[in-house]
Amino acid sequence: MNDLPAKPLPPALRNTAAALAGALIGWLAVSTARPSAPPSSAHSGADSSHADGGTGDSSAGSARSGDGTRTGPDPTRRFAALKRYYEEWGSIPDDARRTLESMSAAELKDYLLTMNRGDGRSFGQIMMSESLRGAATRLLYQQDPEGTLAWARDQDPEQGGLLEKMARTAAKADPTQFEPWSALLTEKANDQKGKEIAASAWSAAAGTDAASILALEKNPVIGESLAMFGVRGLEFAEGFDFTRYVKDSTIMSGLRHALIQWAARDPEKAFSSIAERGKGTEDGHLYSAVYEGMACLKGDAAATAFITEKLASLPDEERGAASAGLLQARGFTAARMDLLLKGMPREEDRFALAEQATIPFVSGSGDILSTRVLATLDPARQLAALESSVKRYQAQLGNPGTFKEIRSGYDIIMERINLPEESREQLRQTLAGPP
Repeated sequence: MNDLPAKPLPPALRNTAAALAGALIGWLAVSTARPSAPPSSAHSGADSSHADGGTGDSSAGSARSGDGTRTGPDPTRRFAALKRYYEEWGSIPDDARRTLESMSAAELKDYLLTMNRGDGRSFGQIMMSESLRGAATRLLYQQDPEGTLAWARDQDPEQGGLLEKMARTAAKADPTQFEPWSALLTEKANDQKGKEIAASAWSAAAGTDAASILALEKNPVIGESLAMFGVRGLEFAEGFDFTRYVKDSTIMSGLRHALIQWAARDPEKAFSSIAERGKGTEDGHLYSAVYEGMACLKGDAAATAFITEKLASLPDEERGAASAGLLQARGFTAARMDLLLKGMPREEDRFALAEQATIPFVSGSGDILSTRVLATLDPARQLAALESSVKRYQAQLGNPGTFKEIRSGYDIIMERINLPEESREQLRQTLAGPP
C-alpha cells in the first residue's frame, strides 16, 4: 500500500529532503558505472566504529604485509564488521547516508511520513527507498527510543508497513524492550504481527550475550512466539557464553543453532556440553547439531570420524539415541550414511540408526538411506528394526490411501535388503494389525 504524505513538508525540511533526493537520484544514475566506494572519512564518529567491529578499537584492524595480504590475529571481527556495515548501510550511497545522519528527530519523522513508493519507478529505486526508510527508522530510534514509541502510537497503521519496520528496528536495537512494540503491533495490526516482533527480539538477543537471550526465553510472549514461528539462522555475538546458554536454555531451536556454531569453533566443548546438561537420551538429537557444525568447517569425513569416536564414549542407552539423532543433521546424504556406518562397529548403534532411518514414504527409484544401514544387520535384527519403525506410522495406517503408500514403501525396502520371505510376511501382518 502506498504511503501518502500526511502533510506538506515544512520549509525547514525542504532543503534537506531535496538534498537527500538529489543524492539518491545522482547515485542511481552512476551506480552501474562505478564500483561502490568505501565509507568516507567525513562520516560521523559513529560510522568509524563499523570498521573495527563497532567498538572504536583500532586493534581490530590489521597491517598489510609485503605481498599485499592482510595480517592480524582476528579476521572474524573484520568479517563481522563488514557484515554489520552491509546490513546497516550497504545499499545506501555515502552522500545520502550523511544527509540522513544530519537530520533531527523531527526531520526524520517528516521524511518517514512523506515517503511514497509510488508507481512507475524501477525495482532498484523502490529497493533504495526501502533501504533509506530502514536507515531513517534506525536513526530515529537511536536518537529517542521512548519518543519514537510514543510517536508510533499516533501513526496510521496503514502507513505502508512503517509501524512494523519501526518495531523490528526497536526489537533489534534493544531486544529487552520488545514488549511495548509487540503490544503495539498486536493492537494496530494483529496478534501474529505482535508475535513476529517478539520472535525477532529473541533472535536479535543472540547477538548480545547469553544472559540476555536466556532472560527473554523466560518471557511467556517469547515462548508463544517461538512456538508459532520457525527460527532461522541465529548469529551469536563474539565472546558469547555458549557454555551457559547450552546448560540453561530450554528452547530446542536455539540450542541447535548454538551448538552448530559452537561446534564450528570448539567441537570438543560443544560435544561435552550436551552430556553436562544431564538429560540423557532426551538430548540425543542435539549431537546432530555438533556433527552439522563441524561438517560445515571440516567436511563430512572429519566430522564423521570425530562424532563416531565421541559417541563411543557415551553410555549404551545414550549412544543409541545419539546415533539415531545424527539423522536430524541437515543435508544428510547417502554418502554421509556410508561414512557413518564405517565408523560404527557396534551393531546396537547401527540398529538404533536403522529404526530412525526407515521411512516408508519413498519412491521406487529413489535412494533409501535405511537400506544402507539395514543391510549391515543380520535378518532378525533387520525385521526387529522394521517392526520398531512401524510404530511411528500407526496413526496413519488407519487411512486406506496412506496405508497403501506405507505398505508399498516397506515392500520396496524389504526387496532391496532381500529380507527372507517369512520375515516379510511377519512385517505385513504387523502393518495390518490394529493401531
